[in-house]
Amino acid sequence: MKLRVLALALAFGLHSALAKELHDLVYAAPDGHELRLDLDLPDEIKKPVPLVIMIHGGGWSSGSRSSFTAPELAEEGFAVATIDYRLSPEFKFPAHIQDVKAAIRFLRSHAAQYQINPDKIGLWGSSAGGHLAVLSALSDKSAGWDVGDNLGVSSAVQAVVDWFGPTTFQGLENAPESSKNTVRQAFGNDSLVWRQASPLFLVHRGAPPFLIMHGLQDKLVPFSQSQSLYDSLRQAEVSAQLVPVSHAGHDFRNVEGNAEPTPARLRQQVFDFFRRTLKG
Repeated sequence: MKLRVLALALAFGLHSALAKELHDLVYAAPDGHELRLDLDLPDEIKKPVPLVIMIHGGGWSSGSRSSFTAPELAEEGFAVATIDYRLSPEFKFPAHIQDVKAAIRFLRSHAAQYQINPDKIGLWGSSAGGHLAVLSALSDKSAGWDVGDNLGVSSAVQAVVDWFGPTTFQGLENAPESSKNTVRQAFGNDSLVWRQASPLFLVHRGAPPFLIMHGLQDKLVPFSQSQSLYDSLRQAEVSAQLVPVSHAGHDFRNVEGNAEPTPARLRQQVFDFFRRTLKG
């Protein structure tokens, strides 16, 4: 069974007049394959604003930038970019992470044009997108994933929100066949590549602050994956918070009953985290 697309519209209804939208911006074209993003900006910008880049899930093989959005962040003074990236099985790792880093570099290199603060960029990913957000934040140019245009600027970020993303593929031999097939489709059969694609092994002192949220009932990506990431980050003296969501599986849309934290509270925690880390 493939990882499901997190079809989560964090804002209900239409955009308000407090934000303006730029659609279908081409941020890279590896081998002629155009990659696009949408950018929401505050309507009135008096000084450069922090940026949040959102990365959708879908098992690295499905989904699009329209399936994971938070346009209301623009109303709170953030620029918000939602990105597409190359998908498996047509494209295998490291295409996905190369694209995420290309999007960061594109937006940083055009920061003056869009009135973005190039020193205040955060990532927010869900499921496979969470994996890519964490992997991007913990890797630098030495990983070899910065390729293509705008190489004169950094793909580093200053904050990360990870919603139930896989953090290691070690031990996958004991996983259900459906999970193994999802990983093989995206990363191939080489266990050395699986390790290279496991962000858990890239944790280091000096990494940006993390907010990690994961459902305790997640049967697709075990909660223990986020627990291991959190423990490694804290051991490396990286600022990190882990939020267990007691009644949630691999999704936060269907949190049961009046359980806490509610989806609205989870969103609020994310917004507060970005205010604290990107706005100060």
